[in-house]
Amino acid sequence: EDFVENLDAPLRERLRNFRKNNKVFPVVIKGISGITDPKSFSLSLEKAVKDALKRENIEITTESEFEKYINHIKNAPHMNYETVIENNPELKVRVHNRDNLIAALERRDVEILKLLENVLEFNLPHKAIDDWLVEVSKELSSKGISAMAIYWDEFTSLLELSSVSPILSILQNIAEKTMNNNIYLFIVSHRHPQQANTQSMDYNKLKDRFITEEYSM
Repeated sequence: EDFVENLDAPLRERLRNFRKNNKVFPVVIKGISGITDPKSFSLSLEKAVKDALKRENIEITTESEFEKYINHIKNAPHMNYETVIENNPELKVRVHNRDNLIAALERRDVEILKLLENVLEFNLPHKAIDDWLVEVSKELSSKGISAMAIYWDEFTSLLELSSVSPILSILQNIAEKTMNNNIYLFIVSHRHPQQANTQSMDYNKLKDRFITEEYSM
């Protein structure tokens, strides 16, 4: 509220009126810890959304990829996950047994899910992250929430990843879906993309889908 009081009067009233008539669900992400490739990027975004829903005590039926694997482990009688773990040394070192595997997925451990997928001879079908976000947004709308706003701070390091090109393609897909699905994506980078290890084609993907504002600090 202190921030609102310091705004110019017309903008302050617009913001207050917006708040009266709209509810926005915030998802806040800081840094890129654990993100190394497109898969971990998508899982980290899913994790952030689900964590935010839990904090706000909002329940939705749209499952995360973590939840799909948890349900499969619990309800697939033809799969002996104790044997799966026993036969894979790296997975056994990390989780030891089926119950710990479930616990790791309940914590939304990105690395454990990636490791499990590498171990299994199949992948459970799951929507691409942009379509998944749209599905979540539609559920939020049915609960009277006007929009989902994703704020990603300290995004700069992602631009230095060797796998940045496919990640930016995913980001481009998300940006395209935001236009008509009540999703807002705010990215805070402390360097201009042109100053990072970003190819011109990748930079154009980013630039063409976002409105850029520069702030001097």
